[in-house]
Amino acid sequence: MSWAKRGVGKARRLWSLARKGDTRAALKSARKSLWSTEEAYGFRRDLSKPFNPPQASIELRIRPLEPRDLPYLLSPAAGDKAVQLVRQQRLVDARIPTCWVAVDDDDLPCYMQWVIGPESNDLMRRTFGTEFPPVAHDEILLEGAFTPARYRSQRIGGEAVTLIANTAHPTARWALTFISTRSIAPSKMAGIGFDVVTLRRSKWRLLRHTTTFEPVPVTESSRL
Repeated sequence: MSWAKRGVGKARRLWSLARKGDTRAALKSARKSLWSTEEAYGFRRDLSKPFNPPQASIELRIRPLEPRDLPYLLSPAAGDKAVQLVRQQRLVDARIPTCWVAVDDDDLPCYMQWVIGPESNDLMRRTFGTEFPPVAHDEILLEGAFTPARYRSQRIGGEAVTLIANTAHPTARWALTFISTRSIAPSKMAGIGFDVVTLRRSKWRLLRHTTTFEPVPVTESSRL
């Protein structure tokens, strides 16, 4: 994707944030597009190794996302940030397969996440540019994890991501995911079976976007 197209896409997302009433987030995002550097850890889990996840406070089961789930998941509610909802909607609009949800006893979705295989590499490149590396034939990329605010006290994420990774693509060996270094400590991801393996550095310079990936040695990852 050219820098010009990415700039247009960014402008549209800023307008969407402003329309949702989050002008502060829109201005912050605009400043980031002009000059910023963001870092994210890249985590990997070996799906061939059995793993018992931490249990959520409620009973969960998983299934693919259905159209009826979207209003419940992505309608603004107390505690949900507009920037999160805009990013989730971006994945929905890009028609990236396949989004899975964890649902409660009433079949209401309480967690969503995309499971992306190598067949979607071209689509991901057109949508996100160089933000994600190509997915290999034995890998899946987990992206767009989101728990609505109304469910965030239920410790859902750990069990949900494990159930989804184990079920959604049974032939994959490795599950990959990227999370901002400001949002999570590698030790927390280790608790659900993921090890940090790379550091992604995304730079915006006057609407031009570049991404680099640096491997994280095992000895260094253990200290993070």
